Amino acid sequence: MSTSLNGQASAGGVGSARGLAALYAAAVWGIAGRPPLLKPDTVAEFAQLHSTGGDPVRGDRGDYALGFQAKGLR
Repeated sequence: MSTSLNGQASAGGVGSARGLAALYAAAVWGIAGRPPLLKPDTVAEFAQLHSTGGDPVRGDRGDYALGFQAKGLR
């Protein structure tokens, strides 16, 4: 497995805001006439709240989806 100088893309990826927006658009809606990379039920699963509780590091309460911090009413 090869990684860049910044490490794995999941932790050290480098890109522009425009590039990141295009990635999300391609994943959810599709771009340039291509179908979305993800199916609607997959997007819905990632958006669902999967765990909630106290953050042992910061002490705050945290709500999390699959791999992402979920933003609520705060």
